[in-house]
Amino acid sequence: MRLPAAFEEYENQILSYVRACVSDGMSLLRRERAYTDMNTAIKFVNGEQYPLRSRAISRLVDNRLRKIVNETVGALTDVRPIWNYDTIDPDPTFVEQAEILSKLARGWWKGGLVDRRLQTILTYAMVGGSGYGFLRWNKDLPGGGDIELTPLDPRNIIPIEPVYSDSIQDWRGVLIRQEIQIEDVKLMYPTKAYKVGAKSRSSWFTPMTKEGGSIYNVLSAAWSVLTRGNEGRNRELPNTTDLMHIFIKDESVNTGSEVRIMGEPGTNWQYPVFPVGSKHPLTGEEVTELEARLYPRGRLIVCTEEAVLSDGPNPYWHGMFPLIRFTLEPLPWSILGASIIGDLVPLQNALNEGLRGIEDGTAQWLRRGVVADQHAISKTTLEALDTRKAGFKAYLNNNAGGEGFKIVDGPVFPAWYMQMLEFYKSEMDEISGVKGLQQLAQLKQMPSADTLEKFREALSPLLKVRSRAMEVSLGELAELLKVNFFQFYNTKRRLEILGKDGVTLEDFDYDPGSLVPAGTPTETTTREDRAKKHHKSFKFSVAPNSFLAVSHTEQKMLILQMFREQIMDPWSLWEAMDVANTGPVPAETVPERIVAARKIGLMEGPTPEMVQMQQQLQTMQLQLQLMQMQAMAAGMGGAPPEGGPPPEIPGKGPGRPPSGQEPPQLIQKGGSPVVSESGR
Repeated sequence: MRLPAAFEEYENQILSYVRACVSDGMSLLRRERAYTDMNTAIKFVNGEQYPLRSRAISRLVDNRLRKIVNETVGALTDVRPIWNYDTIDPDPTFVEQAEILSKLARGWWKGGLVDRRLQTILTYAMVGGSGYGFLRWNKDLPGGGDIELTPLDPRNIIPIEPVYSDSIQDWRGVLIRQEIQIEDVKLMYPTKAYKVGAKSRSSWFTPMTKEGGSIYNVLSAAWSVLTRGNEGRNRELPNTTDLMHIFIKDESVNTGSEVRIMGEPGTNWQYPVFPVGSKHPLTGEEVTELEARLYPRGRLIVCTEEAVLSDGPNPYWHGMFPLIRFTLEPLPWSILGASIIGDLVPLQNALNEGLRGIEDGTAQWLRRGVVADQHAISKTTLEALDTRKAGFKAYLNNNAGGEGFKIVDGPVFPAWYMQMLEFYKSEMDEISGVKGLQQLAQLKQMPSADTLEKFREALSPLLKVRSRAMEVSLGELAELLKVNFFQFYNTKRRLEILGKDGVTLEDFDYDPGSLVPAGTPTETTTREDRAKKHHKSFKFSVAPNSFLAVSHTEQKMLILQMFREQIMDPWSLWEAMDVANTGPVPAETVPERIVAARKIGLMEGPTPEMVQMQQQLQTMQLQLQLMQMQAMAAGMGGAPPEGGPPPEIPGKGPGRPPSGQEPPQLIQKGGSPVVSESGR
């Protein structure tokens, strides 16, 4: 059944708009160096680094780029298990929900193989400047559906009126292109199946060509033949089509006279939009232009090149593009940032050429060259000679003059030749940041002042910048994930993951089965409206350079050293070491925690009560000594008369006169000058 002509025209207008967005977005991407270098970077990581030359000459490849990718991605995906949401509201209910959100996030991270998906995203970022993660609800996953993170090639993310900032949420829109089997698309959208794949793939995403026009295309084809198809190969899969999701900000308003129901029927993202200026049936107030917006969360268009498959509101309550960009080396004037591997390709080429020279030189020593006199040896005999064989023999014409033939030595490489190869390797490690990772791996002893100093040197600014960029992107991922938990995880789903710890009182209020509070029985707002306000009570925060294990090691070593010096409590140490099941923290401040640890024997040293008792004991000892001295004085002569001189002790003189009775003066005492204030 075909659509009426009016709908056909409407679809054609949408497809024309999408095609224009693709054209403008691709023009911006083609100006990015990371985009233009991405194909070459991928081939080099794959090991496709063979030069166009005879196979008799070395084509040796030392693929250090793949090693750099694996080491960098491995370090940046080693995320600490501290995925915590905090609440800005002291309400105990909110605190309980924050703990549930944190546990759900950790369970989702482990169960959804998110670390593996993140490795793919960062691998794209290494070769293309940026990698993208598509965070969406997949209803086909086990358990009735789940939140899924899908890695995407940056060449398949088309910006729509982008802004050069840290987040793609500042863009006007974004187009996500995925290559899907035609039959799968028909099953997803059966009413449009007759249009899907009706015409050949074209024109929307034409391959990039450099300046030179048709001549360049001819040269590219020749290069493809010479390199046996390694260059210029069409990598599109057969029987597939481009399925496009366009998320865009749309300020359209319902200016008609009827209520419009937006979203798929029966879903939790369906909502009514009342005409602007009309009376709201629930509140009785006039509907404002802001309230009459058709797409307050944004608009989602799903289409292929032939047909519009779906057109409606963004289904996600967070109202953001469900896309996270991971850029390891962001540049303020670039959409994709810098390609780490693309910058290393020239050094990889230089290293390969140097190694090929050594291999060719070694081959010349193993099979030495021969220079022969044509009058002394025949061509057939010369060609049969193999200097690599032991005990080879040759027939010579004794009547001919000269040497007959001689064996030529192979090349002798200068001392700087090998030094240059080491320089290439060191420079690649330095630029990529792998050198710092290698130094960190060697610091495995217990922390000391010397070790911490070496660690600070190893944790290069380059590594800190990349880890901080990762933390910013993961923070955006956590924000999207938080709202998705409120939207898609009901009581049953939380029970499956966390057991009884996943249930709260909000599951049994006037809107059961949801973490979003229901309010009162006469509440007129929808669950989505309440969720918009409720989810803002929870925040995900992470201290700079602490979310990744590689950048948190310095802090762990420092806290461990402070604990050994008795100036750090064990609870802070356990938190830094990511130790689970430590129980409640006894106090807020570190000094109070140290006191608590000493009371229960977790740390050595006296408690304040013990210090106070020691002080009291010392005071009592001083008082006792004073009383003993007074008793001794009374036993030797009684108390002196009031105002009279002190009693003299037998055998002793009247004692030393008190000091300070006369001005200081220099006198001779024992043959040495001294300062006296007593006149003696």
